[in-house]
Amino acid sequence: MANAPAQIPTSFGHELRACLRCRLVKTYDQFRESGCENCPFLQMDEDQERVVECTTPNFNGYGHFSNGSNSKLGCPLVAHRITL
Repeated sequence: MANAPAQIPTSFGHELRACLRCRLVKTYDQFRESGCENCPFLQMDEDQERVVECTTPNFNGYGHFSNGSNSKLGCPLVAHRITL
């Protein structure tokens, strides 16, 4: 994982996309500007074609943990690497 924390989506409309590898949800513009913090090897930053190839607008729901290690739900998910 990269040192920088993942960005929180700036809007929650139809422009949200999810990374196909790690399922991180951000806006198209956020992926284009900074790529995926969890998958830097996908090299999406500043490459519009890579953003389209490596993300999808089709996903069902999403979850948020601001501090997974201190959360009753987040701690087991982090420990077992369960993907939501």
